[in-house]
Amino acid sequence: MTHLVTNLMTTVLMQSSTDPALAAGEGPTPKTFWLPEGASTFAETNDWVFNFINYINYFFFFLVVGLMFYFVWKYRQKGREVYARGPSHNTVLELGWTIIPTLIVVVIFFIGFRGFVSMKTVPANAYQIDVTALRYGWVFKYPNGATSEDLYVPAGKPVKLVMRSEDVLHSLYIRDFRVKQDVVPGRYTTMWFQADNPTEGEDFHWLFCTEFCGVGHSNMNRKVYVLNEMDFNEWVVEQGRWL
Repeated sequence: MTHLVTNLMTTVLMQSSTDPALAAGEGPTPKTFWLPEGASTFAETNDWVFNFINYINYFFFFLVVGLMFYFVWKYRQKGREVYARGPSHNTVLELGWTIIPTLIVVVIFFIGFRGFVSMKTVPANAYQIDVTALRYGWVFKYPNGATSEDLYVPAGKPVKLVMRSEDVLHSLYIRDFRVKQDVVPGRYTTMWFQADNPTEGEDFHWLFCTEFCGVGHSNMNRKVYVLNEMDFNEWVVEQGRWL
């Protein structure tokens, strides 16, 4: 059993390190029961890891619950005689329930750490947008000085958000991009993503603050628009003309 699990874990690690889809992401991922449609290059990897951990949970849930019901039925009291004796030690079983979960957790750690490093390593050519969080709203400032309350980003280009808070703890979360980062008073935090597919018409992606910051917390919901490069450049120039 341990040998089987070891081979499975080795295969998963090799796949996660060589599969281009897991290394860089491949655009939108389909909506599922647990997750909305993914719209960034991180979505493919994050959704795969999420589903991988979920399937492990499903397996052990049904295994444990199934065994529990089986033992309840098999060892139920029959008649008035109580048989309370049983095995007190099983080396193979004890090693199994120690080694197998440890191997699984180690694999999950390495897969998660690889994704964490990728999400924290900002590409050198990233387009920077400065973000200020305040009760109860967001201010997005672009390189030419233009500002907006909703977030506009170019399609097919990495975007770096440099964030700060004017008052209390906030947290910027774009669920469709699978990215989230706390915005802490007195320090700068960063986050990056890349969305390759422009939003069409009235479509947009939701941006939330996921740290309760006061009575107007729900008013911090904003929209994210992904524009193709030409439309985005025109929008930034037009938005900056008030200066």
